[in-house]
Amino acid sequence: AACGVANGKTFQNVNALNATRPLCAKGATASEISTTYDKYSWICQNDKLALDTAECSANRPYAGQCGTASTGEQNLYTTETEIPDNSFCAKGTVIASTLKETSNNISWRCNGANGGEASAVCKHTKRQLELDCDGTPLEQGEIPDGQECKPTAECFVYVSGLLISNRTDNSYYAEIGSVNKFSSIVGPGEYPKSSPHKGYGGTSDARSPGNHKLSDYPFLYADSYTFDGIAVGPNAEVTIYNEENFQGGVLFKQKGPAIINNNIWSSHTSWKNVTLPAPFNDIFPPSVRNSSNSNMQSWGRGTSVKVTCEQTPITVTKECTYNTRDRAVASEYSTGRGSTFRWPQNEYPCLTFCPEGTVPESMDCTYNGSEVGNNFPEPKGTIFSGRNYPSYDPGPPKGPVDKLKGMYCGGTTAHASRDVYLKSKLKCK
Repeated sequence: AACGVANGKTFQNVNALNATRPLCAKGATASEISTTYDKYSWICQNDKLALDTAECSANRPYAGQCGTASTGEQNLYTTETEIPDNSFCAKGTVIASTLKETSNNISWRCNGANGGEASAVCKHTKRQLELDCDGTPLEQGEIPDGQECKPTAECFVYVSGLLISNRTDNSYYAEIGSVNKFSSIVGPGEYPKSSPHKGYGGTSDARSPGNHKLSDYPFLYADSYTFDGIAVGPNAEVTIYNEENFQGGVLFKQKGPAIINNNIWSSHTSWKNVTLPAPFNDIFPPSVRNSSNSNMQSWGRGTSVKVTCEQTPITVTKECTYNTRDRAVASEYSTGRGSTFRWPQNEYPCLTFCPEGTVPESMDCTYNGSEVGNNFPEPKGTIFSGRNYPSYDPGPPKGPVDKLKGMYCGGTTAHASRDVYLKSKLKCK
């Protein structure tokens, strides 16, 4: 048996296929046609020899269709590489040039075949990792694309369509730190478009967020009213560029701590001396609250923003006891004040680790019996420097160490006949 002239061709529907005869070569009969989204199939059977068959098919046009990563449950994946291949498209395959990833979303389109159209844009809302900067976290709401970690009391930029003060009255003042239709807060990151609006006062979408999202524009709310206030955290620096994508030169640059409100509202000055809600009153004393040098209302429109922060090192303190009596080694020597021992090899006194996401910067170690009430003499100024510790995963070593995770107290001790009380201070960054 052999297939007929329709085999391998493309047909818009099954009626068009049936109109193209014969489906089988002479001397064979076609079975019923089965249909899937991308093909038509049938079997040709020899009229005289039942075991003599041929499998035949024709192409069916289909449009691309988003898969379960877009149509199903969201917040499952943190990056496009985690999405299973068969979850991108229910029909077709991913068009590579359309696959894009931002800090909040993964988007793509699925191609059609046999003359079918590509799908609409498919999108998966990413599961957000808990990326916390060092410090006291602040309430944020939506996370804007480009943000590297969440804002903290030490590292943030707060912008408002009102004057920044100690209360929100929906007319002139916004309570610093409050997130609402006038105001938003961001952490460190790079934001290529501060707002969807292009020019102050002249566009049809001015004064309204419309269908835009804060996740796309860090200054959306402030700019949708009149951009009138900015607060820069104590470890932060903000740079606003004249144009999108960090082009056009620098419009404004400011290191924190600083509150700057629009000078066109010079008749409203109470914000300079009011008591701000905690923790902002200590961060922004009256001496760092100032009016702008020019009208601020164009700062958020057609611009772009970078926020950088100087991270304060984390200090991890640990106290521990180390018994030197039972650890005499070949490196024992006399100092005139009694026996002195170096730490035996492969022992790590007062080993201290940095928190997840940070690495050791430096370490100070001291030993001082009086601090823990042991009453033996002061250590006569002996200070141990922190030594690097090659930390492995639990179990046997698994190859070279890729980075240091902790430090321990090195050096020697002059108190070989008794327990040594150690205190370590490890700085992590």
